[in-house]
Amino acid sequence: MSITAGHYRSLPAAERMIPPMAYPEGTFLAFAARVKEEVEVPVVGVGRLGNPAVAGAAVEEGKTDMVALGRTLIADPDWPNKVRSGAAARRCLSCNHCVNGMRSGSRISCVVNPSAGFELDFADPAPPEGEMICIVGAGPAGLSYASLVADRNRVTVLERAPVSGGAFRYTGKAPLFGEVEAAEESFGTYVAELERACRDKGVGFRHGVDVTEEPQALAPYDRVVFATGARYRYGLGTLATRLLDAGLGKSKLGRRLFASPRLRNWLYYGARRGTGEDLRRLARTDQEVVVIGDAAQAGKARDAIDGAFRAALFPEHEQRADIHALSDRR
Repeated sequence: MSITAGHYRSLPAAERMIPPMAYPEGTFLAFAARVKEEVEVPVVGVGRLGNPAVAGAAVEEGKTDMVALGRTLIADPDWPNKVRSGAAARRCLSCNHCVNGMRSGSRISCVVNPSAGFELDFADPAPPEGEMICIVGAGPAGLSYASLVADRNRVTVLERAPVSGGAFRYTGKAPLFGEVEAAEESFGTYVAELERACRDKGVGFRHGVDVTEEPQALAPYDRVVFATGARYRYGLGTLATRLLDAGLGKSKLGRRLFASPRLRNWLYYGARRGTGEDLRRLARTDQEVVVIGDAAQAGKARDAIDGAFRAALFPEHEQRADIHALSDRR
């Protein structure tokens, strides 16, 4: 599916070049195919081509001679090699966080790949080795941590819900993600591919396990990582999920309310609190315990994933920071 010429002309100038997640994959392929009919030089297709199936079909079907990738390679610089080998790549959300940040004068950064633009921060990683690791919570932070440590450890993810994704699955039901219209498919694809990457590396998954009711599930492990997200205060959690499930987040009223940056920031930070500290007591005193993502401190998705990357790749540093944070709270 491609965007129509009429729709294209109605787009804001920025979205004519860099279509965000609400637009279909391969947004401009119809244009590429039309140009290809008129010229004798190679044609390059662009615009939401991070899905290997869509990109491959575009070339095979003759719509374009080759594809150009921008945001896709910011999310996962190793995308070409992974696709060639059949491995799961870290999928771009098409949230335009990278583009909007650069336009405002900031350095480049990425929601799902915190190392983008901060490569020196992630040089010389030293992840744990030879451990049995349990990650509680299969949201973006937990799955990111699992994918980063799986090569050198035996890793299991425990998730209370029947599927992975955590609260991230509800993000697509809201009217906005950052500065663009949210789309459920983008978040669902990201979670599915990240889980596939974990499974390909041998990560085990146990869904439907609530460690508050089954704390013995944590017993076999050397390291327990709580990636259990944040909990809404004032009983807002149930109300919020029901409203989003009912589609009210994308209603006219919902869009008007979420247009306020102040309200959105309050929902991220003020209305929620991390759950990790409440769960520490479930682990044994001789186990390494790590709290990451919203479970450590309620915030935005990039903060949660960034924390997961740093905890996975530099565990000693993160452990010292965790100890200092606990000391400060006391």
